[in-house]
Amino acid sequence: MDTITMSELYTQAQTAGTTAATALKERITMDKDLSVKIVADMTSQSPAVIGRLVRAGYFPGAYKAGMGEGNAKWVIPYSAVQAYRERMQAKTGLSVSGK
Repeated sequence: MDTITMSELYTQAQTAGTTAATALKERITMDKDLSVKIVADMTSQSPAVIGRLVRAGYFPGAYKAGMGEGNAKWVIPYSAVQAYRERMQAKTGLSVSGK
């Protein structure tokens, strides 16, 4: 992750229509795979909705991680979340960002 100043972080947050804390959290998670709960927070949707979207194929590359099929949790690549947010913004004209 490259270095960013607080001023740049606040500017990035304002542009995205979110808080600096959310913008920082996203910068930290950019190279990671994310839990359904984190994706729900990032998109202002419920974990149940994100789970349905994962099963419907809206997040390419999502996979189950953990012990046993029943206990395994969905994990979603950050790039798939970004692609989803961009598609939704193009479709609705609204920013899909965190709370």
